[in-house]
Amino acid sequence: MRRSIVMMIVLLSFMVAILTLPGWKEAARDNTSFDAPLLPAALEKQDEQTGERLSPEKLSFALEEEEDGFGLRFDKEQYVTLLRTVQAGHAIVHMTERSSKSGDSRIYDAIVVRPDTGEAESYPLFETFGDNYTYIGSPQFYPSGNNQVWFIKHTVDNEQLSYSLMRLDVSTGGVSTRVPDFWLVDQRDEAERDDFIIQSYPLYDEHGQLQKLMVTTFQGKMWVLPWEGDYGPAVYDSPATYPAYGDIGSKPPRSLLFPSPDLGRFVYRFVDRNQIMPGNHYEVIDTATRQVVGLIGMEETMIPMDNGIRWNEEGSLFLLEYADREETMGMTGDNAHYLFAQGINVYNRDGELVRSLKAPSAKRMNAYGWVGENHLLIEVYTPKQLQGDGTWWKERVGYQLYDVDSDQLASLTIVPDVREMNEAVQKLWAGAGFGHDSQSFLLLDRSAGQVWEPGVKGYQWHEHANIWNVYMDEGALLYRWDEENRTLEPAYFDQEYALQAVAGDWGVFRHRSADNEGPVIRYILFKQYEEVLTQDELPQLPSSFFYEEPNRWWDSDDRKARKLEEKQLRVKGSSRYGSLQLTALPGEWGSRITHNYYGSYEVSFRDRNGRDTEEGRSPIRTSRESMAGIPLAGDRR
Repeated sequence: MRRSIVMMIVLLSFMVAILTLPGWKEAARDNTSFDAPLLPAALEKQDEQTGERLSPEKLSFALEEEEDGFGLRFDKEQYVTLLRTVQAGHAIVHMTERSSKSGDSRIYDAIVVRPDTGEAESYPLFETFGDNYTYIGSPQFYPSGNNQVWFIKHTVDNEQLSYSLMRLDVSTGGVSTRVPDFWLVDQRDEAERDDFIIQSYPLYDEHGQLQKLMVTTFQGKMWVLPWEGDYGPAVYDSPATYPAYGDIGSKPPRSLLFPSPDLGRFVYRFVDRNQIMPGNHYEVIDTATRQVVGLIGMEETMIPMDNGIRWNEEGSLFLLEYADREETMGMTGDNAHYLFAQGINVYNRDGELVRSLKAPSAKRMNAYGWVGENHLLIEVYTPKQLQGDGTWWKERVGYQLYDVDSDQLASLTIVPDVREMNEAVQKLWAGAGFGHDSQSFLLLDRSAGQVWEPGVKGYQWHEHANIWNVYMDEGALLYRWDEENRTLEPAYFDQEYALQAVAGDWGVFRHRSADNEGPVIRYILFKQYEEVLTQDELPQLPSSFFYEEPNRWWDSDDRKARKLEEKQLRVKGSSRYGSLQLTALPGEWGSRITHNYYGSYEVSFRDRNGRDTEEGRSPIRTSRESMAGIPLAGDRR
């Protein structure tokens, strides 16, 4: 009897020991089922001498009250890096990365901020160990509904890097596993070790709930997660890969996959074996079977828009813009080329050519965007190249509505006063990467054949309700669109902070420099800032409203003052009353980098009906002191 009791105690002790081992505990957490209850994330490590499980240092941060909102500041001794910022309902969620005090691990946290109440809480997400491990992938962090965020966790164990799809409950900080270990990488294999996650494509339902995530890697692996539903696990055994473009250190990597909105199809653009020269050939692939359903080839004498595949919302058609390689016009970025197109091809879901549209002689065109399933809004213009830097711009812009079904073009009338348009108008906006020298958004009245331009140009990185963010080299420039009064007003301008997210009336901004002394994140209440900007119903425009000449930070000559051409347009801005333009008069000097000027310039005013007024034309002179410390062009300093 006594021997049996002893054996039972030994057996029980052995089972307890097994259940408390780190590997056993981790496996149990990673294999949580889809509907398993959320558990608080536990980041622990073992003391080498005592064997005791230790909790990592808690993320240290502080909220600081400011005149127009509040700021979020990190402890500099923790060397916190902000990775991603998303909105989940009324909350803003930041993903951060930092080193442990011992330096043998990287810790990832989520900070949930509720701007309306001024509350913030940090939650641990995961911890990755390994002295020699450096994560170079892109952080994947996507909101789902009002209370959840999906993210990809990476951990290293015995030289094996594991990726899992996780879910965070922003209300409780609970973390659960959606898909465990969907990718295992042997860190001892150099070819495998050099691969990393580069991009994900989310699929949302009509309620904003995240349904699936298409995940791609630099070397071309691809998964659609979770696996259940229309996509079976057998899909992921396919040997097919879809390598990305880029060269780490010189050309920022980016995916060459262009999935349909429902993720059921994707277009892949081929690239050379070194992954730095995208080709003129594409394949259309069925996601569920990985079968190639269509091939697209373009003559080498042509150059396609890069990256330029754009699907309609229904996923039934996509377009591709192109031009003659010897007559290329447009703008080149770090890893893509925005093209002033000579032609637009439209393809169906299987990659079959449906229509081909050509620009008129001496004109160029771009597809501004899809209008419904079967119409395209086309931007037609005369290209103009600036003297000196060779930048291409658009002149005499007109708009046409193209019916893909009937192959018919209908010209649209540009309405100078938005109040002349009917109530039922459609708001269209230029997508990021497709808007060089284009209006940030347009109002379209299809029934009357009318379109209205707001006078705001530039890339639009964030679209949220009626807040519009225009790209500027100098900082963040935001507008608020008043739907009721149909007016566009400046909402925020800052040279040091860039927009990250919008939650209600709050804008979330990140400082552009990691070495700044102020807060890393600022929360600005647009209503308060709008009151500061407005006096006597006249909006006060920021000093660097629209610079017509982009600065070339890599060119030392741009840091020097140079003589401007007579009538050269320097700055322009718009308000509800019309637009202001500042043009150079003979003898004026200026600098592209600092935007300092001296000499004489002219201010002209154009009203909402497009009429220039003599009363609004006024020459003004600035002093030489405004150029103090800036060398003149030709000076060897």
